[in-house]
Formats: sequence, C-alpha cells, structure tokens
Amino acid sequence: MKIVSFARDFIAVAWYNKTMKNDHDFKSELAGAIDANKNSKILEWTINFLQSHEKNNEVVNDIKKRKIAKIRFIEYPLSSLQRTIGPQNGEAVVESVEEWVKRVKVFEERIKNKHLPAPIIATDFWQKLHVVDGNHRHEALLKSGFKKYWTIFLLENSDSEKKLFEHHEN
Repeated sequence: MKIVSFARDFIAVAWYNKTMKNDHDFKSELAGAIDANKNSKILEWTINFLQSHEKNNEVVNDIKKRKIAKIRFIEYPLSSLQRTIGPQNGEAVVESVEEWVKRVKVFEERIKNKHLPAPIIATDFWQKLHVVDGNHRHEALLKSGFKKYWTIFLLENSDSEKKLFEHHEN
C-alpha cells in the first residue's frame, strides 16, 4: 500500500525522533510503525508498543487470542473513529473531566511542538470499529486541526474492512 504524504511525515518524524525525550522513550513511534508496516511487521510493532509504552496488556492479551483477518495501517478520518474513553460522552470507559483534559493537553503540547504521536489503534473486536488505544491522542489531534491521522486497524470481521474503506474514501 502506498504511503500517502510520506515525505511530510518523514521530515516531521525525523525531527520528532531527534528531539523527543519525555517521560518514556517515544523514539520512533510513528516512524517505527511506518517501517514495521513496510516490512509486514505491523502486528508485532503494535503488540510491542502496547506492552512497552502503554502497558495495555488487556488489549495485548485479547489481540493474541483472536484470529485477525486483516491489518490495515492507513491515514484515516479522525471524525470516523469512535472513542472508547472520554469524559462522559457515551464512551465505554468514563474518565473524569479533569483527568481527560490533563492527558489530552499533554498530547496537544507535543503536537504543537511538532512531536507526532504514535498511531491510533482501532479494532472491531467487541463492537463496530472503535479506538482501543489512542483516545487521548485522537482528541488532541482533532483539537490541533488534524482531519486524518495514521491508524492501525486490527480487523476480525471481513465486513469491517468494507466499512473502513467506505469512511476512508469520504
């Protein structure tokens, strides 16, 4: 799959990797995902990212149990992604407004300083397509004016891929 806007992202990622030294090692998050995708290792990258950066073992364990039919790594319209965590707006996991704002602001500041966040990770495991990792990144990207962003889709249901590309082409 051709990587859209690769030159723009490559320059931003190079700068990002050179300058990012925050509370955990953000080295190569987006660049690493792009490279892993080129080498057909995006699933391995996703599991490693979730384990090492996010400490999201519940999702990792679920990924390992499932038969994933398709993996897609594409720039996807942010408005078409359904969050699962948020401040009482119908999300599956409710986070206090104070905590939500605090965590989103961290990503907003990073984006403002040209630090591109890791891809958003979405699945169709429990319901229709939804974000399983990257809810705060998603919100910060929207607030920063992004319309699309790199998203890793782990799809169990082949019908989900059709729905995915219906949104992607709009």
